[in-house]
Amino acid sequence: MNDRIKELEKLSGLEIYGLGKNRDKWEFTVEKFSELLIKECCDVLNKNSVGDRRVDIILAKHFDVKITFWE
Repeated sequence: MNDRIKELEKLSGLEIYGLGKNRDKWEFTVEKFSELLIKECCDVLNKNSVGDRRVDIILAKHFDVKITFWE
């Protein structure tokens, strides 16, 4: 999981790292949710980009999420 997503997970109070053997399932779920949310944000930004400024790609790179639906 991306370090920034891990940091946001901790800030949210989820604390999945204290779940022991169940942690992997929750880590996958949090990562998948984060990726879906970021992809949705990127889609909105992509539809509203102005000129050459592709803020959707900047956002995806910030969260280390691979976006393939417009590339």
